[in-house]
Amino acid sequence: MSPIARLVASLLLWLITSLAAQTTASAYESAQITDGGAPSTDRTATPAADVGLTPDVAAIAAAYDALLGEGGKDRFTGATVVIVEDGATAYAKGYGLERVDGAIPVDPLVTQFRLASVSKTIVGSLLGIAIDRGAITSIDDPISRYAPELHLPANAGTDISARMLATHQAGFAERRQPFLGEGQAFPLLGPAYAASQRPPYIEPAGERSNYSNYGTSVLGLAVAEALDEDLFDLIEDDIFGPLGMDTASFPRTTVPPARIADIEVFYPDGTTYLVPHTWYQNPIVTPAGGLIASGGDMARYMISLMGGSSEQGIPALHTEETRKLIFSRLGATHPALQGFGALFMVMDWNGELVVEHGGRTLGSTSVLQLFPDRGLGVFVSITGEGGTFLPVTSLLGKSWPSPSGPSVNIGRQPGLLDLRATAPEAVLGQMKPVSSDELSELPPLDRFAGRYLNQRRSVRPVDGLFRSLFLGDGTISVVPASDGTLQIGWATGYRQIRPGVFYRDPQETDFPSGWFDTFAFVLDDDGKVEGGSWFYTDGFYRPVSGLGDPAVQRRLIVISGVVLLTGILAPLWSPSVPGRWFAVAAPFFVISLPLLYFAGWPNQPVEPLSFVLIRPRDLVPLQLGGICLAALSLTLVVLAVRSFTVQGAGMRARVSQAHLTVLAAAAALALVVGWGAGLIGWNVVS
Repeated sequence: MSPIARLVASLLLWLITSLAAQTTASAYESAQITDGGAPSTDRTATPAADVGLTPDVAAIAAAYDALLGEGGKDRFTGATVVIVEDGATAYAKGYGLERVDGAIPVDPLVTQFRLASVSKTIVGSLLGIAIDRGAITSIDDPISRYAPELHLPANAGTDISARMLATHQAGFAERRQPFLGEGQAFPLLGPAYAASQRPPYIEPAGERSNYSNYGTSVLGLAVAEALDEDLFDLIEDDIFGPLGMDTASFPRTTVPPARIADIEVFYPDGTTYLVPHTWYQNPIVTPAGGLIASGGDMARYMISLMGGSSEQGIPALHTEETRKLIFSRLGATHPALQGFGALFMVMDWNGELVVEHGGRTLGSTSVLQLFPDRGLGVFVSITGEGGTFLPVTSLLGKSWPSPSGPSVNIGRQPGLLDLRATAPEAVLGQMKPVSSDELSELPPLDRFAGRYLNQRRSVRPVDGLFRSLFLGDGTISVVPASDGTLQIGWATGYRQIRPGVFYRDPQETDFPSGWFDTFAFVLDDDGKVEGGSWFYTDGFYRPVSGLGDPAVQRRLIVISGVVLLTGILAPLWSPSVPGRWFAVAAPFFVISLPLLYFAGWPNQPVEPLSFVLIRPRDLVPLQLGGICLAALSLTLVVLAVRSFTVQGAGMRARVSQAHLTVLAAAAALALVVGWGAGLIGWNVVS
């Protein structure tokens, strides 16, 4: 294929992707899982003794067996389910393979998994240890009192406390950090490195929960400083060692553990790819998502969290008073939504306390759930990833897979929503919130209409901005329906059950329940909508309109890009009209931006892995290309103004001048939108 043909093909793909993104489902839709219908063909399960199980354990075991066992809907590589009850491991079962090469089955108590954000509970547990030891006397004290070396600045005059960090209410923006790959050295995670990676504040402190990996790591470093010990040494000495979690670790090298579970990527043509274990969490988010552990480790951890067991030789991590504190509702976006304890998610599920945390990283999904009133704990981890084909990469010499056969039904990939709802539904039933008796005083539905943008990642590097504009923008639309309900995202039937609280009553067969059934709007004292959140609070959605709406930004950028492409006709202009060569250069830069973006991706056949392994230096050409396009756009605007002072004769000159004016208008539009979206400037850093 000739270079020109490659450029044209890439441009067409970019425009199609951009236009399609305008009708792409919102953040709600992207979190849903499409039922592929076909189960995995290999669901070898490690046997578990089912006799003598209590009703709760038997119900949970059966529910996960239905989800992961023969006839289940998920396609995965391997999985483990471990249940503890009354201070002992009551049930353990493995599914699928630990090693694809050699067909080694998962050992539910020994095989190691990447636990992603379940790691945050370790930092929350450390906070409890610091409280028990008196190193932190109040979670509402400024964290700078205990960890001055962090130099954590105030948020608009408000000092950041341990409570704010533990409930994701410090107000930090969230940035995606590239994973470390093979051969990369781990920078030392300490106060200096944390300060160098600190994102800005985007929300007032202590008001809304915007999930923050950075805030979790800062809390871990603060606790370690208060206890005068290295963070990871502290975890080893005070959690892993005393509890006998012999295989648990927060890796600080890229050497994979001996028994870590394989991860396969499943493609629509039926082929698979085995992900190499040569990538690790960036140090700044390692405490928030880097934990690797086995089911046996997590069983001991859950028992310890719920008071320990003298018979099993597992000590309690905390005093009873501190345990109640870190499991209590320390902060939340809205009373009707899930809240946070000390980095544990806490919720009322049909009148019973559920303390939990889930995690999702490339090819690995995990959930830890505690039912303190029942002495019950559940840990589940599963590996597998869905792959897609992106033909544009082959034009850039990437060795990504291309369709080699007819599309096949490969089933679904592991879903965090499914794993999270399975155990609570099995023992507590489908989640249903409590309605209000004051339904006559509900605000009108029109008050909630509009578009809302997730604030969790409002500040992003250039890669994130590029993706958000053209590959999904993080917004949801709220539209009143004629039947007195709201449509939120793509789902309909949300009925107001309390002022500002909307619930979508699912069918009894719907699964999972809880996560997206409830949306709560936050109202100020005058009843004005400040924003809202789904039940499982990940990010706060604020109303957006005009240039603040990514959908509008995307539409205007596409329009301006299409118009600038017509600059290829500038050589036909009248010589009396200035700027023809600048106009010819505009299409080149418009076409080059998507090419530079994809060229920055590593040469990996797995799309999600390629994304998380992007290094800032790989995106410098994209950033420079955007800056050049901005400079070129500004030049076209100046030349268009100047052209009105040049007297040209004849129709050709007038047409040329009109074309330059149209190009300048498109360039000005691109400048305004690019500035508003944060695409102009230097934000390549991840």
